[in-house]
Amino acid sequence: MRTNAFYTIIYSIFLVCFQSNTFSQSVIWNKTYGENFSEHLNSLIIVPGGYLAAGYTSPEDVAQRRAFYIKTNSEGDLIWQKTKESTYFEYITDCTNDSKNNVYLLGNSEISKDQGNVVLFLKISDTGEILFEKKFAGGEKQIAAAFAKNKDDEFIIAGSFENKSDRDKDLWILKLDKKGARIWQAFSDNRYNEDAANDVIITPDDEYVAAGWIRDFKTQNIDCYIVKFNKYGQKAWKKSFGSEDEEQFNTITLTQNNEYIVAGSIKSAYGKNDALIMRIDKNGNLLWQKKIGGNADDEIQSIIVDKDNFIAAGYTTDIASNDKQMWLLKIAADGTLIGDFATGKKLSDALNDVLLNDKNEVICAGWSDVADNGKSDAFLLCMPEKFEGAPKQIITAGTDTEGPIITIISPLPDEKGIVAVEANKPRQIVGKVEDASGILDLTVNGNKISPNAEGIFTVNLPQTETNAKIRAIDKLGNYSEKSIFFSTGGKLEPLNAVISNISNFNRVALVIGNASYHSAPLKNPVNDAKSIGLELKNLNFNVIMLTDASYKEMKKGISDFGTELAKDRNTIGLFYYAGHGIQLKGKNFIVPVDEKIEKEADVEVYAIELDDLMANLEYAGNTMNIIILDACRNNPFSRSFRSAAGTGLAATNAPVGTFVAYATAPGSTAADGSGKNGLYTQELLKTLKIPNLKIEDVFKKVRTSVKEISNGEQIPWENSALEGDFIFKTK
Repeated sequence: MRTNAFYTIIYSIFLVCFQSNTFSQSVIWNKTYGENFSEHLNSLIIVPGGYLAAGYTSPEDVAQRRAFYIKTNSEGDLIWQKTKESTYFEYITDCTNDSKNNVYLLGNSEISKDQGNVVLFLKISDTGEILFEKKFAGGEKQIAAAFAKNKDDEFIIAGSFENKSDRDKDLWILKLDKKGARIWQAFSDNRYNEDAANDVIITPDDEYVAAGWIRDFKTQNIDCYIVKFNKYGQKAWKKSFGSEDEEQFNTITLTQNNEYIVAGSIKSAYGKNDALIMRIDKNGNLLWQKKIGGNADDEIQSIIVDKDNFIAAGYTTDIASNDKQMWLLKIAADGTLIGDFATGKKLSDALNDVLLNDKNEVICAGWSDVADNGKSDAFLLCMPEKFEGAPKQIITAGTDTEGPIITIISPLPDEKGIVAVEANKPRQIVGKVEDASGILDLTVNGNKISPNAEGIFTVNLPQTETNAKIRAIDKLGNYSEKSIFFSTGGKLEPLNAVISNISNFNRVALVIGNASYHSAPLKNPVNDAKSIGLELKNLNFNVIMLTDASYKEMKKGISDFGTELAKDRNTIGLFYYAGHGIQLKGKNFIVPVDEKIEKEADVEVYAIELDDLMANLEYAGNTMNIIILDACRNNPFSRSFRSAAGTGLAATNAPVGTFVAYATAPGSTAADGSGKNGLYTQELLKTLKIPNLKIEDVFKKVRTSVKEISNGEQIPWENSALEGDFIFKTK
């Protein structure tokens, strides 16, 4: 059983009744704007006499978005609206004004798919005319998410930066002077991750705090991420916050005592977004965290300080209709939800920004779908500071972090979860699910089922099913799982062993051959990979092929491989690698061709740890995986290593359902080969063509042949934790 206990949870159910063009009496005014196209507002500021908001429009006659901005009076009546003409895909993400009330717009301009994205920086007049336009490039893709202005009217832009020569996406900030000239830029520089900023603020000491997300390449988890830079662009500190779920910050604001309130979303146990709020002290330490949501998508896009409290804006989803609705929340200093307000017209509505005006009214900007034609209008909303929401039920989790209790009533499984059933007959399960907070969702093998008032459920499965995975989620987001396995006779074990013929399952392979190393090129790995890939296709594998792959290509290939395996549990995965491999401090690494390894410390930066592959296979959860490593060649970098590099590769413990094959024994090396293929791959290709050999017999035969041909100098080795029988070729 796994429970989602990382966050204190507030679960809100919004029962909002509304009609088209009808809002709660607490609304002061609301206005829509547009040109018969689809318009969204992303940012909002106060200007003399009213408001200025900006975003984008999507005209029907062009594929590109265009920058769109409006000015209204203090009652929301339109003064003017502008669309920036361009042949590029452009949109505005943020806007601000300086000490002289000059207005600046920040956005992005995608020049082309080949040339990438550049940052768009505009200064406009009081009538909306463009006074200057600047574009900032330098990488393959820069994304500007937000900006802030300091007391000297200098600007800090935050977002992400990606260059063709770089490994991955980096959180990026850019400092400009009051005329829009570049002063400096800085990066997060996380070698093992990719990350980006979604918002930025400036502290009273002229330091810059960017909030967004970070992805760990090893686990593929996405966590909340916050980085503080000094006024010269040097990192003061960086912190990430997360669990096994997917989290990100969308917005950040500064409290009266210079602490940070950050908000965004967390992926809930049932695959939807819940709103997430954290309070962090000035040194980046977490003070508290809260999660607010229902059984559909909920997210915070903007948050501001209101005296001792906070006001947040975003969207929630109506449970009954599944429509997206505008959402305002009032939150106390300790994170307690004081109240909220959810409303909408029809189909889909959301708020992207919020502020308080001099009357202490809440002004919000966003978008609203106004008809069944798939179009949306730009939208402004004015509410009293003490807004009242629709009826709601709020349940506080307290100390309840346990998932529902799942009991199998019939048929009763044994202590290993195995149930005896008759062959060629449907399987029926009767069970019971219980939880004090109530059951939100119940599935069997991914299919939703409904228990009765006492929690009793009955499900009928086809005779072809070999197992049943029951998953229940309570109304606090905690969940439990229970699996049972069907046996038609004989001694069977869970997982792989309950499957009668895994040889007939789907087959997916990732094949990598690296030869063109600048420091120590190899002769055969590309040939080996191509030959193996062709043979695997003949054996009904869907093959992903990479040759002379870079670090980034290998990372993406491994990630795509794991994603493909995860699509169907009944899948056989096979990973084959030929090229340089390194053992360092008992860990195994495979080496991309663009390596820059000059010392020991470089290995963990420029090579890929085999555990990254194992983590992706564990994530996939498929039936069986085969790993073949023809990567035990001499370490060409060992002369520059001080102590820790071993000879060949280290032994790897195979997880359950995994078969690992090495071209030679752990700690030994294998020859590259003098023919078209390396010796190991040459003999493997021959043996794969022999029908009706179990996998263990295939590699036993390869081991015998390689040992004989090499006069005992190369002895292949395997490590198996398989529980079922697998045959490559059945005819």
